[in-house]
Amino acid sequence: MTKMRILYVTEAFDGGIYRFLLGLANQLADRAQIMIAYEDNCRTSMVCREDFAPGIELIPMEQGFSSHRNLNCLAGIRKYRELVLRLKPDVIHLHSSIAGMWGRWSFLNNPCPVFYTPHGFAFLNGSPRWKMEIYRWMERISALRPCTIIACGKQEYQIARGFRKDSIYVLNGIPTEELLGLTESVQSSRTGKTEVLTVSRNVWQKNPALFNNIAEQMPDVAFVWVGDDKKNTLTADNIEATGLLSHSETISRMKNADIFVLTSVFEGLSLALLEAMALGKICVVSDVPGNREVITNGVNGYLCSGADDFVRTIRMVEQADEAVLEKIRRNACQTVADTYSVEKMAERYYSIYLEAVGNPKNHGKGRQLNE
Repeated sequence: MTKMRILYVTEAFDGGIYRFLLGLANQLADRAQIMIAYEDNCRTSMVCREDFAPGIELIPMEQGFSSHRNLNCLAGIRKYRELVLRLKPDVIHLHSSIAGMWGRWSFLNNPCPVFYTPHGFAFLNGSPRWKMEIYRWMERISALRPCTIIACGKQEYQIARGFRKDSIYVLNGIPTEELLGLTESVQSSRTGKTEVLTVSRNVWQKNPALFNNIAEQMPDVAFVWVGDDKKNTLTADNIEATGLLSHSETISRMKNADIFVLTSVFEGLSLALLEAMALGKICVVSDVPGNREVITNGVNGYLCSGADDFVRTIRMVEQADEAVLEKIRRNACQTVADTYSVEKMAERYYSIYLEAVGNPKNHGKGRQLNE
């Protein structure tokens, strides 16, 4: 049997999208030929060939869709068109808003089905209103192209439906059995200095300014930012910025923290949050779409609005009875185990790809699979 050829295209191959594609690609590697094209830049220095199953092809693109920043986007479009002609994929799946926008216009008259997952629409990122309206307009225009939007959560799906009625959703997933198995070895450090940790890129969407503000108000608490250097946004003396870490190193640091914090302006469906919940962490996150989909306030974590709310909630957790916290930890683990496994996610994506390739409307287009 000839394997389906799946090409994943992403502009941002770090953070949550890296973990997403790592989990999905490894789950599908036995049944499909997986190819991942990504922008080759300083942020992809942590891409590790050993993370991926044998046979998965990683394709760094020196000049890709992000070249729109220096007005050289046509060169990036041409590179991706040449790549598709050479690889002859059966399915193309675009990830992130930039790849989603340029990709939908790059693959004009492409014979194979094209999908797009935003992982958080760019017009929700808290930019100035005029800029968000431009992003929204670009999404609306790009949605005219024949491409199915696959949202990574229910709230993102509701937004996607405003652009295309045929949008669908597949909930993000993580390797739940592996992570839930680690909870037995997680030791609370509440007898010492409280450690509050986040896993984020140091970008506007993740709101490092809010994280810094919280840390400044709690000088007796240790704050850890995993994923970037301090730069000029993380200035509080009690913040440790680890820089980019491998996924295994990130999980190790997360295991030893007391509280997981996510200060994002917006989220699609954060994999870091799901991982923290699976590890039995007390999660204190911003009250925004995506986070609200996962966290029920006071049941399996806490939702906060603004620095003062975060500070009050973290102090409450520090002083809470251990039995109360243990119940929240168990609820968090159960939420992930019931709904957010990478196995369920991969099965759903594979069935979507199969249906698209086997659709009679696609017969005679592209390479045929010999079942």
